[in-house]
Amino acid sequence: VGATVDESDAPADIGERYSVMTASFPLVDLTRADSAARVRQDAVIGQLQSLGYDVRLMDVNLGNRGEWRRVLVGEFATQAEAKTQANRVRQTTAFTDAQVIRY
Repeated sequence: VGATVDESDAPADIGERYSVMTASFPLVDLTRADSAARVRQDAVIGQLQSLGYDVRLMDVNLGNRGEWRRVLVGEFATQAEAKTQANRVRQTTAFTDAQVIRY
């Protein structure tokens, strides 16, 4: 009889990481002159940094949904660590929909 492993607590494969996505913006919107999306992105980054979070940006191609820029907090080896951070981030009203992503 084999043991069952809960994937959320299992160590990540080499190179697999988790982060907390706090916002995302279509790249096409960010490149426009006088872009409202860029203003919102900068505000999100500033707010997260003022709260003490390590903020990163990641561009991703979502196929037919286009290219997006994700605003991420942290980089974690396990989903459990990322979930803990996501719960902290969600305590701020502006980021109640923050979610864990794997990449």
